[in-house]
Amino acid sequence: MKAPHYQRIKEHILTQIEQGLLLSHDRVPSENELAQQFNVSRMTARKALEALLATNVVTRIRGKGTFVRDLAASGSTMSVRNIAEEITALGHRYQARLLMLEEREPSAHVANLFELTPGDKVFYSSIVHCQNDRPLQWEQRYVKCSAVPEYLEQDFILMTPNAYLSEVSPLQSASSTISAVNASATAAEHLEISIGTACLNIERITASRNGIVSLAELIYPGERYKLSADLDYS
Repeated sequence: MKAPHYQRIKEHILTQIEQGLLLSHDRVPSENELAQQFNVSRMTARKALEALLATNVVTRIRGKGTFVRDLAASGSTMSVRNIAEEITALGHRYQARLLMLEEREPSAHVANLFELTPGDKVFYSSIVHCQNDRPLQWEQRYVKCSAVPEYLEQDFILMTPNAYLSEVSPLQSASSTISAVNASATAAEHLEISIGTACLNIERITASRNGIVSLAELIYPGERYKLSADLDYS
């Protein structure tokens, strides 16, 4: 089965970037140019550019076009770390409690984010990650089925979803939204805290070369976790 036209256009541009034919700050062909070059509609060309934007390899400047990002630039970063490695690096014992692993109907938000068509489903996992038998993080993760078709066959007691996805679909980009929340009844039960306890909530979207792969909601009891970020001003 051939890949959709927009996917082939996106792959063509990514290959040009990887081979150095398009460099940092170079302008990517416009919708009109791509439509003419690949003999497709402007709508298809626009979809290809939107898929490229989701990989975080290019950026769009209003009124000027789409450009290759500065791939060598450093700035404020938050690494996508494996919770098991975080815990063991501090000399503690890591355990996982698998609550759910299934295929399910996506919410409208997830369906839109993954660019799903009506009837498509997603993989869902719910896991509590523990430090010395004490819950440290409740992870709910939605995964695009076509991106990681064997997700449900994995043993997430032995390997975290983060570690597995890093192996089978190497991370190209990630974005995180951080907020303070009060623990719901469900979160309180899983994290063994009181309802209303202050928690840290991180919504993280990860993408590989082929687009968005997963959406994870990570909830930590505020008193048990400290978030840090590295800054590089060089």
